[in-house]
Amino acid sequence: MNSAKAFRLSSILTLAISIGCGAQLAVAAERHEQTVRELAYGSSLFHYFQDKNLAAITDLEVAKQRNRLQDQSDDGELLLGGLYYDYGLPVSSAEIFNNLLNEEISEDIRDRIWFNLARVHYEQEDFAASEDLLSRISGKLPAQKQAQKHHIQSSLLLRKELYEEAGQASNNIDSDSIWKAYAWYNLGVSLNAAGQHDQGKAWLTRLGSIKREDNELLLLQDKAQLALGITALQLNNNDQAIEHFSRISLSGPLTNKALLGSGWAWSRKEQPDKALNYWFTLRDKGELDTASVEASLTIAQAVEQSQNKAAAARFYQQAAARYDANLAELDGIILRIQQGELMQALHELHIVRDSLDDNAPQQLPVLSATPYLLELFASKSFQLEIQRYQELLDIRASLSAWQDSIPALQLMLEERRQSFENKKPLVRQSTDFDQLNSVRDQRNELAAEVQRIQNQQDHLALADEDETDYLDQLDIVGSIIEQLQDQRDLSEEQDKFRLFRGLLEYQIAIDFPRRLWQVRRELQLLDRALEQASESAVSLSQASELNGLKLDEFDQRINGQQQLILDHFSRSQDLIEQQQQHLNQMAVAAIDSRKQQLAQLRLSARYSAARLFDELAMKEPDQ
Repeated sequence: MNSAKAFRLSSILTLAISIGCGAQLAVAAERHEQTVRELAYGSSLFHYFQDKNLAAITDLEVAKQRNRLQDQSDDGELLLGGLYYDYGLPVSSAEIFNNLLNEEISEDIRDRIWFNLARVHYEQEDFAASEDLLSRISGKLPAQKQAQKHHIQSSLLLRKELYEEAGQASNNIDSDSIWKAYAWYNLGVSLNAAGQHDQGKAWLTRLGSIKREDNELLLLQDKAQLALGITALQLNNNDQAIEHFSRISLSGPLTNKALLGSGWAWSRKEQPDKALNYWFTLRDKGELDTASVEASLTIAQAVEQSQNKAAAARFYQQAAARYDANLAELDGIILRIQQGELMQALHELHIVRDSLDDNAPQQLPVLSATPYLLELFASKSFQLEIQRYQELLDIRASLSAWQDSIPALQLMLEERRQSFENKKPLVRQSTDFDQLNSVRDQRNELAAEVQRIQNQQDHLALADEDETDYLDQLDIVGSIIEQLQDQRDLSEEQDKFRLFRGLLEYQIAIDFPRRLWQVRRELQLLDRALEQASESAVSLSQASELNGLKLDEFDQRINGQQQLILDHFSRSQDLIEQQQQHLNQMAVAAIDSRKQQLAQLRLSARYSAARLFDELAMKEPDQ
């Protein structure tokens, strides 16, 4: 049995429209249509567009803490609320939106808040609140949100069985939006369920008429054809059923259901050979989806209805044997899931990212369990758990990156500490208070001398260097004249000496007030310089001490953060392992459900085989 047939799609998410026949919600990614005016907001949007929601949330939260969002704070809050909504945290999302309503915001922002709150309440099945919030929107939303708004309105009207109004709401959706296709599909399915088959067929047919190369749309159109075919079977319109089933893609996830339905349509047309051809084709594909598995039992039932009981009994035995093999295979699949096959596939096919820089495209897991897990892969609950698992992986990756940066931080700190130690001698020299005190003592002596000069009017004490030199030379000349006075008459020379000295002293005395003022001014400048030097020394000493304390604080912080990161890393690893177990348990539960279905089919096949063999045995004596 080939249990790993290729069910390859561009993303798991596109499978959400391929299972069941209930009303559908679009899985198209919601993107913000905003102009970027601030770096923090743009950085968050960049990560958001790369499906790195945790990084986007981190950017916004950090920007809020550091007050980096000014012009686009409201846009940031709207994006943050949407991210929490995407993470399956509607309460946190609604809290952010409600807090925004308490601020002064533009009508455009207010309308977008009403829309987001309406979406949250719709998701929580609070339909009355959702309808009320949508009614408050006064302007036109960005294109994607406007389309989703009309889709939600159409869905709310469908719940009230107001089909005509729901149709009008769906027609308001832009023709290029996938939301229009979903609205038409939901209308068709709902009208069929209400018994209004003609109206339902009209909407589903209208959906099929859309011509656009879009995988999501093509899958939805296949789903519409399946719904039309099943409805036609219920109404005994077998030719129409065959026509609808034939329009379903031969390589999609609904192909096998179409083959099974086509067989039933030919059977009802009393053409068992054609019916059996479809069912044999389905059985021989050897796939493990519900339709393929049921084909074996359906073949046996059809052969029994043709009154060929002996052949029917053999087919029932073959069906039972196949179900035995399927059950044994399911036990093996459960074991492989528990051994990590599913988690390995999720990582290898980039359904979850192992690193923050992984941008490889997603693929649907192709493993032994895939045919049994298609509905699980498509379910919102599984997608949410996958997203939570991805969040934990992103947290661990961030913690690992932070841990890797610790050695670099320690090296930077050590270099700063070494530079600080090298500059300590210069700092000590610059903050030598003994040297400052010595200079201050000399200043005091100078101030006392200035005061003496002023008190004694000692103008000669303020003579400049040249004047002092002249005075010294005159003193020498005067001494010589006194020594030679006894030997000869030097009256004329002595008069000249007195004249020269008197003129010099007179000039010094006349300039004494200016010189004294200049000395006092220089003394004030010295006082100011000493004061600044003292303050600088104190400041430099304090800065040196503070820098040392800061280096110690940084060292403690790095060591503390390192331990905190290690603790969080260990905690994230535990949570990752728990989430892996939870995902495996979800997969195993889905397999167990299939086992129960197969066990019931096996019981039916064995019972029917035994019944027919008993009937054949009772007829043999008569023969």
